[in-house]
Amino acid sequence: HLYALSPDGGVKWIRVGAGNSSPDVGPDGKIYVNGGGGGALVTAYNPSGDVVWQYVRTGAMINGPNVGPDGNIYGCTDDARIPAGPGAFVLSPDGQELFTHQGGFNVRSIPKAWEVGFTDTQFFITSGMGGPNQGVSGIFAFDLGGGGPNWNATGQRTSFGVGSDVYVNDTNHSRIAAYRADGSEKWAVGFHELPGIGGARDITVGPNGTVYVPIGFWMHALEPSDGSIRWSSPSASQYLYPVARPDGRFVAVAEFESLQPTKIVALDTQTGTRLWEQPIGPIPEWHGGFSPDGRRVYYGTSGSIGDDPACLLFAIDATLDDEQCPADLVDDGVLNFFDILAFLALFDAQDPSADINADGEFNFFDVLGYLDLFTAGCP
Repeated sequence: HLYALSPDGGVKWIRVGAGNSSPDVGPDGKIYVNGGGGGALVTAYNPSGDVVWQYVRTGAMINGPNVGPDGNIYGCTDDARIPAGPGAFVLSPDGQELFTHQGGFNVRSIPKAWEVGFTDTQFFITSGMGGPNQGVSGIFAFDLGGGGPNWNATGQRTSFGVGSDVYVNDTNHSRIAAYRADGSEKWAVGFHELPGIGGARDITVGPNGTVYVPIGFWMHALEPSDGSIRWSSPSASQYLYPVARPDGRFVAVAEFESLQPTKIVALDTQTGTRLWEQPIGPIPEWHGGFSPDGRRVYYGTSGSIGDDPACLLFAIDATLDDEQCPADLVDDGVLNFFDILAFLALFDAQDPSADINADGEFNFFDVLGYLDLFTAGCP
């Protein structure tokens, strides 16, 4: 199913049969998912949950759907085993088919489709999970908007791009590789060159191009220019599923240890220093995601806590100490009349948080203190 949640976790609406992939949201607020009923490969919903259009084609989605930097919708189906599918495709925001290419793309069993990767000029699909099966294997580059393929390289999982460069988890050759727009190799770093045991299960790239690579009990930050190590951060637990905050201040990553609750930790992107940690319990299903302002990070799990069999979505406060705004009582990043109403309600209930001067009394000085905080604004 597809769930729309309010910032406080309340359910706004649910759409049955629309949960075959992670959703993506366009600049106009439309939500795109794989499935949705009626034989649809892709369904577009408006923010109220109403169907805007459906792209009806045969096929099993292996990449996407994802919204590109040009606002178009990108995806790829398994056309090796289901030849009637479109393969790699591009749709306009109103659902018109702009481009398709059948290339014998396929995938081995995974829980859901991978994301489509993007640079400022190309989009990238992943086929074959890095190894031969039926059809082709590797990372394939296409022109943004449609055209190609332009080149391909060995690699596993989604590729990530910044500017015109793209970064690939090349498990076939046990390395992280960076490629230029023309497909030439910019640099490569072998897993054996990085502290840690095993290979990189997943990578992510920050807004400035820094590549974050978890290998076993180590987290590494690689410079985008040459792949050199900026920092390496050890842990007593295994690192999984990193995601960089939109402003690049830190990278969030899951920390898993057998028989212990999983934690989400934040590592400073310049030094690798741990900034905060939050236990969540079960292991995340995939990479987390940030709110646009970077103040919250979300992780979904496929496990359960105790006797509760449900999958869980965690919303974690990702605000750093120098970003705290004590007057924002509604916690929406904006100071307005609703924050004043919230303070007055807390003051009336004699909630300890309304004792601004911490003297154990609730009086006019607390009201003045809150108004001073309100006037000072948020960082």
